[in-house]
Amino acid sequence: MLFILSSLMMLSSMASNVVEERAGYSFEGCKLVNLTLNVTDPVTDLPGVVQARIYKARGRHSPSELRSIILVPPTGGENILDEWYGNYLCTSGFQVVLVQNWSHQLDVKIDMSMHDEGADRSLAALRHVLDYLNPQRSTQVGILGTSVGALSAELVLGFDSRLNAGVLIAGGADQAEIIARSNLNTLVQLREERMKIFGYRTLDEYEQALREHIHINPVDFANYSGKKTVLAFVGTEDLTVPTKNQLELVAAFEAQSIAYQGDHLATIEHTAFWEKSRIAAFFESQLK
Repeated sequence: MLFILSSLMMLSSMASNVVEERAGYSFEGCKLVNLTLNVTDPVTDLPGVVQARIYKARGRHSPSELRSIILVPPTGGENILDEWYGNYLCTSGFQVVLVQNWSHQLDVKIDMSMHDEGADRSLAALRHVLDYLNPQRSTQVGILGTSVGALSAELVLGFDSRLNAGVLIAGGADQAEIIARSNLNTLVQLREERMKIFGYRTLDEYEQALREHIHINPVDFANYSGKKTVLAFVGTEDLTVPTKNQLELVAAFEAQSIAYQGDHLATIEHTAFWEKSRIAAFFESQLK
């Protein structure tokens, strides 16, 4: 555990070069800025980038008063639901940093080391965004993540003391179990290829092999940098991030949870359509 922590500290703290470009206005009239952070990839030590779109908060805010929310999209990257969150939250007085992508984010390998490499890269990318925001207090920045974005969000939320509040939508605990048993098409294909190549006969054998190779489990860091306040949205019929794993995430963070009777996509869509005001009120109460 100590080795993992020291490795994460080293891999996630490399300086970045910032490029900002004006990008007009959103359909709600929020000023947009495209952000590129030129960074060092924590796995290869080669140049990489983190790209994001900033929705500037409506109204006038001094740097000390500005409250920001880091928005981490689900599998497949930025989508219309994220744009809705960006617009809704910026009109509610928050600056929103929608993290669009980072180098090697979508890499897929037969080698099971890809999962720890992905965790390293997501943690480094989000900590670079925190470096850019340069919060002056732990209550100044929150994080909102959906699906795989919630897995990335829960890791940085627990690990980094500059965050103390997060909203996690259809996220879960226990990487090995999620990867082994998810019905997500990309993970199903990867499972079938690995089981054929390595000769695993059952899901239990495959899951055990994953446990032997995955050393970075986001939920293991739930209280690493102090108690965090979390609002979690749980799909009660989810097979993509199984409901069991979502409830384990709730328990690890001692989170307030809102259950929706639906599968993965239905839970994500319901939350975006009907729970935006609850999410905004949560961040209003937590970010000062």
